[in-house]
Amino acid sequence: MKNNYDRNILVFAQEAGSAALLIPVIERLLSCGYSAKIHALPPAIHLFKARFDCVNEWTGFPDEKFDLLLAGYGNPRVPVNSNIFAEASRFGINKSIALLDNWRGLDRFLDKNGNASMNMPGIIAVMDLETKDYLIKTGIPADRLVVTGNPRLESIGTHSITMKDRIAAREKLNLPIDKMLCFLASEIIHNHSYHESCEQEG
Repeated sequence: MKNNYDRNILVFAQEAGSAALLIPVIERLLSCGYSAKIHALPPAIHLFKARFDCVNEWTGFPDEKFDLLLAGYGNPRVPVNSNIFAEASRFGINKSIALLDNWRGLDRFLDKNGNASMNMPGIIAVMDLETKDYLIKTGIPADRLVVTGNPRLESIGTHSITMKDRIAAREKLNLPIDKMLCFLASEIIHNHSYHESCEQEG
């Protein structure tokens, strides 16, 4: 796509993690002169609206010509996530790229029987070689997998936090300035198959 500034890109996300990952990618595309039209569902739409002016709620494929679908790869139990890549070609979008935002839930690329899903984007951008190798072993074709790193984590890593930033954050959260603080972030632990419902165990 390099130097093809007439390309029109449809961006979609439903999960917050996907939106967070896509934001620096969209910003880079826009700064390079590409046209990116963002359509999303909650909770992703809220993150997009905080960063971009024109964000539309997903109601189906827009009546517009797009050269590429750029999306997060959300939970397949949400119908739009499992259908969007298969349906894109019916709307004239023959190229698609999905960005994977973390290492959890790699079973989303498999059906309930453990076979590679038929509803697959043209390219899956993964964080590292280990993830690529794992997905190849599950039956995903190697030529569909590209190691790109994690644009969101990389953009956070380049931001230097000053003492002024730290004090402002503590004041905003009404936390003591002079005490050591620990922040723990965790995912929900699932003791069931990816394609099964959480019910009470989750």
